[in-house]
Amino acid sequence: MEVTRHNFRETLPIVGEALDACQFYAFDCEMTGLFVSDRNGLAEGKPPAYLHDMEDRYEEILQSSEAFVINQFGLSTFEWNGSSYQARTFNFYTFPRPFEEYQPRFLCEASSLDFLSQHKFDFNKWIHDGIPYMPGSLRDKKLKMIESPQRRNEIVPMAEEDKMLVADLRVMVRKWLLHEDSAELLLAPVNAYQRALQYQELRKDQFGYSDPPGFYTDKVDGENGRAMIKLVRASSEEVAQREKDLLEQRRNAIIEASGFSEVLDLMRISGKPAVGHNYSFDVAYSLHSFVSPLPSSWEEYRKLVQWQFPGGIFDTKLIAKKLFENCSEPIDTSLGSLYNLLTVGDFLSEESRLITEAASVSPRQDLVLHAQGFDKYAHIAPGELAHEAGYDAFMTGTVFACLVAHASNIAESSSSEEEDGQLSSMRFDVIESLAWKMHLTRSDMEYATFSGQEDIPQRQHIIYVRNIPEHLQVRRGNELSRDLAKKGLSGVRVTVLENGLKALIEFEDTETASNVGLPLLTEMYQDADVQEYSAFREDVKAKRDLVINKRKEKSRFRPRPLDTETKNSSSKKQKGEEGLDQGIKCSIM
Repeated sequence: MEVTRHNFRETLPIVGEALDACQFYAFDCEMTGLFVSDRNGLAEGKPPAYLHDMEDRYEEILQSSEAFVINQFGLSTFEWNGSSYQARTFNFYTFPRPFEEYQPRFLCEASSLDFLSQHKFDFNKWIHDGIPYMPGSLRDKKLKMIESPQRRNEIVPMAEEDKMLVADLRVMVRKWLLHEDSAELLLAPVNAYQRALQYQELRKDQFGYSDPPGFYTDKVDGENGRAMIKLVRASSEEVAQREKDLLEQRRNAIIEASGFSEVLDLMRISGKPAVGHNYSFDVAYSLHSFVSPLPSSWEEYRKLVQWQFPGGIFDTKLIAKKLFENCSEPIDTSLGSLYNLLTVGDFLSEESRLITEAASVSPRQDLVLHAQGFDKYAHIAPGELAHEAGYDAFMTGTVFACLVAHASNIAESSSSEEEDGQLSSMRFDVIESLAWKMHLTRSDMEYATFSGQEDIPQRQHIIYVRNIPEHLQVRRGNELSRDLAKKGLSGVRVTVLENGLKALIEFEDTETASNVGLPLLTEMYQDADVQEYSAFREDVKAKRDLVINKRKEKSRFRPRPLDTETKNSSSKKQKGEEGLDQGIKCSIM
């Protein structure tokens, strides 16, 4: 189902019902770009990308999330009916429309837009028909200000002109209130500062405002577009009703402007497990755009992810790598390839059929079916609409269901199928150990984890040399590698940092690094500081902490407190958040 701003409100209850009924949901995003800056940062003293720890990686994701936006969001829910899943898939176009002080600016990466264009992305529909949004934290802040308006600081007029303006206003309004021959009073156009003085004076009790007063105010456009204040005579009941109506209009305007953020609310409130494919950017961009500006540190980000996905989150790329790691044939774990491998069956090429047999996979075309009314993707060739967010979300969820079925067969082949060959139940427990884990590329870490203890690599095979004197500076890593090879140490990898002031030297193993490499480098660089890798991480952390502290000082919004909700979702709040009170737990029904 395609969803734009024109049918979003009528579709939202359907989205909520689908999430309530499903066992899990999958999501996918298309974006205007991925990477903002140099991905290595060697000149700034950062390690090469494959040695980035999660704080390094998070900093990269944070920068990208602040720079780019999501232009299409796919959501697919999967409801088990005893023999197959019924998929309900939504393809949302999203566009960050301006609202009051929320004036989004974003970057576009030429390669990303070119990629979307090649896959027939409709840019006109994105801009013209995209669903508006703002972070839910900003929406909630605005709604809270309606419920509990902040006390305004009094403006004290200093200029004689402004003092006369206020004095004349008092006389004019009192005179108008005493004579009932005129229903309206139009004040002369003034500048914004003087208009604020007028509003302040009109709110004072001298006009009976606490009763409330016998009038209400409107802002109207005068000649040349200059704003003017109009007073309209009204009874106290009419004034009170107008104030109530204006507050309701204000509330509705905020909710309408926040738009797509309500979908993220429904996802969280459902408490169902979420599924993505290689989802690091999908999760970060979604949280930053629709939930709250991302926090400064990786640890705070982990908590935000746990809060948004109380049912757990799975990565199909990581699950596939784990399930097929001992396969005799290499398995392509890209989304489209996995979808074909696990579902297409008779359409498999000979090469794919060999891989299927090596992986002991039985393709399942009947495991996931499209629910009635959600058949946009039912009659297309496999991969025909790849990189449309809705279709990618559907493929992701289907791959997840097939991987779980495959894992169930491995774990309990004798009882996982009935006589007719249909699965009698879905054994989600067999992949529960992979919940909260996110696949990592370009890394010596296999995955990152959002819940529980993190497995932090010690990298004791790496030696760190810092404060290298100018006459000994390492200009090129291969030169030092050759020098070490002459001394009997082959296979050494050297990364030059900060233009030769520092260097990381990687040996084949920890024993070689500590017993041979460390003494040898200490002798070669007697005037430098030769340390274990842990010293390098301490240096990086010190620099990062300075950046984080500066970022915190500039941050205007924080992740929403767990007790803040809009009224339209408060009735479901407890269901989606009860897991947080009892500790995060992944569960699929």
